[in-house]
Amino acid sequence: MGIQRQLGDGAALSDTYHQLGMLAQNRGDYAEAERRYRQSWDIDEQLGDQAGVASSYGELGRCPGR
Repeated sequence: MGIQRQLGDGAALSDTYHQLGMLAQNRGDYAEAERRYRQSWDIDEQLGDQAGVASSYGELGRCPGR
């Protein structure tokens, strides 16, 4: 993630956070998954990436307790 930040590659950084969220969700760590999805969501909102926002929103909806 450091390289993506240095390069200013928000789309890649968002994707990394999203993937980390999926890994955490698969492990059953829903608090970590939610944190990562929200990080991805925030970046996608800044970039105006509505598909990315929708994807993170959908994954958040799959986390138990939401």
